[in-house]
Amino acid sequence: PAGINDPYIKEAFTELKAKNKIRFSGFSTHIDWPELVNEAARRKFFDVILLSFNYGMYQDNRVFEALKNAYDSGIGLVAMKTQCQQDWYRRNLSPEQQKFYEGKLMNTALLKWALKCEYITTAVPGFTNFEQLNEDISVAYDLTLNKEEAEFFNDKDIKLAIRSVCRQCGKCVATCPYN
Repeated sequence: PAGINDPYIKEAFTELKAKNKIRFSGFSTHIDWPELVNEAARRKFFDVILLSFNYGMYQDNRVFEALKNAYDSGIGLVAMKTQCQQDWYRRNLSPEQQKFYEGKLMNTALLKWALKCEYITTAVPGFTNFEQLNEDISVAYDLTLNKEEAEFFNDKDIKLAIRSVCRQCGKCVATCPYN
């Protein structure tokens, strides 16, 4: 949390706001961020936080507690990494787990899940082509899970596959081959 409390950063953001050079100040974070977000909520200085947030976190109470604290403090939360589909990650999965990444079902279901979180203001989902962009945009019109998406979240194999997405939390360092 030291970085977000740096007096020079806070002074710079305060000066930029006073000069109408920026309207909002914030930061982004990828790695094990609950402590950082809780500190930002306590300080009430930043307006927005861009953070990794996806279904792999669905059972992590620390994540939801930090999101609620930030939300209650008036901080806008922008979710990234919502669909757990980075190529570098998928390459290391077994063929059984890779099947979940085929088609658009996983893409839309995971984005809807992230956007349905009451604490998330918006998301910046990734895409590499217009087909993926259109899939992401389609979610904006209706966050209701269709039958296939609801079944997707009830599949124990999917929960296992997505729970294995590395969140760089540092809790499995002793057992993780990538440290």
